Amino acid sequence: MNQPSRSWLSMAALAAVAVAVASVLWRVWLAGQADLAPDEAYYHAWSTRLAWTYLDHPPMTAWLLALMGAGPGDALGVRGLAIALTTGALAALAALVWRPATPMRSVGAVTLAVLTPAFGVGSVLLTPDAGLLLCWTLALLATVQLAGGGGWRPVALLAAAMAVGLLFKVTMGLMVLVVALGWAVGAFSPSKARRAGLALLTGCALAAPVYAAGLARGHILGFQAGRLSAAELRPLGALEAVGGWLGVAAPVVGAAGLALAVWGVLARARATSVERIVWASVAAPLGVFVALGTVVHGEANWSLVALPGAVCALVFLAERHPLGRPRWAWGTALGLGVAVLGAAVWMVARGAPAVGPDPLHEVHGWQTWAQEVAAVVDCEEPLVVTDRYQEASELRFYGGLEAWPLVSVEALGYAEPSGDAGPGRPTAFDRTWVDRPVSCVVLVTGGQVQPGPRVKGWRRRAVVALDRGPSSSVVTVLEAAGAGEAPGGGSP
Repeated sequence: MNQPSRSWLSMAALAAVAVAVASVLWRVWLAGQADLAPDEAYYHAWSTRLAWTYLDHPPMTAWLLALMGAGPGDALGVRGLAIALTTGALAALAALVWRPATPMRSVGAVTLAVLTPAFGVGSVLLTPDAGLLLCWTLALLATVQLAGGGGWRPVALLAAAMAVGLLFKVTMGLMVLVVALGWAVGAFSPSKARRAGLALLTGCALAAPVYAAGLARGHILGFQAGRLSAAELRPLGALEAVGGWLGVAAPVVGAAGLALAVWGVLARARATSVERIVWASVAAPLGVFVALGTVVHGEANWSLVALPGAVCALVFLAERHPLGRPRWAWGTALGLGVAVLGAAVWMVARGAPAVGPDPLHEVHGWQTWAQEVAAVVDCEEPLVVTDRYQEASELRFYGGLEAWPLVSVEALGYAEPSGDAGPGRPTAFDRTWVDRPVSCVVLVTGGQVQPGPRVKGWRRRAVVALDRGPSSSVVTVLEAAGAGEAPGGGSP
């Protein structure tokens, strides 16, 4: 086969960079079209109180946000971290499929990726998935290089990606299953499999102190175990999990990637070691999450790590199969991708919920709502208590209020609300103790808890109903009863 000229290689590299830069520019634009979603504000609240562990996820997202210095109200600064991390994932994806003989397939991979809802829209939102996606793709790149005989450098990269990925999200642990499945289908020689195992073990050991701290407090693995303890049989949950995967990957990439993963593992005799690893990276996480969907209610982003492998599998298909070569095949795939991505962008920019009908998933109106709540509060250094962590997070980010979700406000005559969301209900900030005098207490309540006629030790000073925005709320301002002296420390 004739090797492409240097000018052709340069043009292919420039094309890949141009696609990536264009995706960054319009994602920066999109980031400014909506308020922070509650979970984004939740992670920002983490960054103001750094710790070794948080309730439902490891701490790397909070650490990086604190390092960037994005302050309250700086939505673009918060989302800039997500855009930077996912752009790094695109670069790793381009390197994963790069081959000098066919340089344009890196362009195809990057283009397909940015046309999926996960990369095109979801990557604008700051969640632990942004960092997870980068570390997963780097680990996949290292695994492919290791299978090709890359020496000890890919071993170090795999160990580092595994360690940092585990500090973003526990899902990174599925890379162990990917390597095991790759070894089972013949992608590694025994010596290379041992090197991969050493790298994964090293990465897990580096992240172990954080997980040990989490277990001691019932965080991360303890929280996830609590969710599994409430599992019940859901026969149709597997279809729900597949539907979630098609949603984050787009129907074309999702369906084709799923089919190719199954076919690639079964037809391993005709596949290269790189293809076997790529297909294993789709089959392993999708298999786990489809199985989990039969016993717990899953979320669409669970299967996100399968996306880089699915994109690579489609690019490999274009080279191996005659149906992948004609221009109409790529044109159809790109056209459908543009249509799906355009619809998703329109939904976010025009005010539709980001995910599902739950108002707490809205990405519009939170700033106005938080500022309206803050306008009601007319006392200095108030203690703000909300029903849920979502409202508390938004009030901290946009309202500048020290808001806490309701955990157990016994000093105010409250107890845990009924219908708890599960063991270790996310409180965003865990339990806290007020170690300063409180001039007033502000209750921001909605559908779960309504203010009672009397609250022990406090009396109402104002009650305001806010029916606009993503969270209809009743704001009740309380002041100390009696001589006007505010109570001191204790449980909020």
